[in-house]
Amino acid sequence: MATSGTGLTGPDALMGGGNASLVFLQGSEERKLTVGKNAFTIGRKTENDLVISDPRVSREHAVITLESDGFYIVDKGSKLGTFVNGERIDRKKLKRNDKLEFGVRGEAFALFDPDRSVGSSSSRDLLSQLSVWKPATATSDLETLAAQLTAQVSRDASLL
Repeated sequence: MATSGTGLTGPDALMGGGNASLVFLQGSEERKLTVGKNAFTIGRKTENDLVISDPRVSREHAVITLESDGFYIVDKGSKLGTFVNGERIDRKKLKRNDKLEFGVRGEAFALFDPDRSVGSSSSRDLLSQLSVWKPATATSDLETLAAQLTAQVSRDASLL
């Protein structure tokens, strides 16, 4: 099973020289995992490194592999697909901050080796988080945007 932690976030992490991190977000849950082995498995089975308890996710959905030139994600023949930045893939080389979705888009996702350096915020990370947030009550678009930005500022401040 993967361990929690940030892993390496420098160039070595993407060039096959070390670990990379994966941040999985589902609703209010956030899990930080280290991709530190050659076959990091993702799916519904409890033996996977990242377990996603959703019936729309295959038992053995995808795998992240470490190759000589970096990390790759490979779909394992899942019925509903694996997506990187909104594009359905069979196999794709991963880059920092790539958004990974499994089975159903928009409900849960993982960020590959996100840049969490002090004082910077990835606009892709912000947009990804905002895309799954829904207000508890009916509000205007402006009120919804204000609430989303307030939540993001609070979250970023807690990372410092």
